[in-house]
Amino acid sequence: MDGHAAGDLALKSLAATLLANAMAYDIVSRYGGEEFLVLFPGIDSATASAACDRFRSGIAAGTEAVLPRGRAITVSVGIADMNSVSPPATGTDGDADDDAPRAGRHGAGAEAIIEAMLRNADAALYKAKAAGKNRCLVHDASTGDAGIHGEGR
Repeated sequence: MDGHAAGDLALKSLAATLLANAMAYDIVSRYGGEEFLVLFPGIDSATASAACDRFRSGIAAGTEAVLPRGRAITVSVGIADMNSVSPPATGTDGDADDDAPRAGRHGAGAEAIIEAMLRNADAALYKAKAAGKNRCLVHDASTGDAGIHGEGR
């Protein structure tokens, strides 16, 4: 089995392994093409990194048994937490940027923080891929860079 059928099987196997390794409060979602997003509410980047290593190991082991010719999927992970972003600029009354349009009940500030976290996680993901893939990198807020955690094995 090759081509689209193998790709579909790989994505289904990956999703099943993510869900099987997720805690009850983790949120697992397909974010695009072959990208998945996992939200870990209330934990820091070190704990998220350990969880991502657990996912990475489980995915490699689980997909090798399912995919044709013993192929295994490797996973590169970019991690960002709330500490990786600066709070949004505030207006004179302390509200998030008075000139920005409001997004839902939390306003534009929450949307800006989420977008910044996604950008930081994405930057760490691309550094993980460039560093040789099959690893987890945490975005470092102090340097604006990603540090290696759980290097590929």
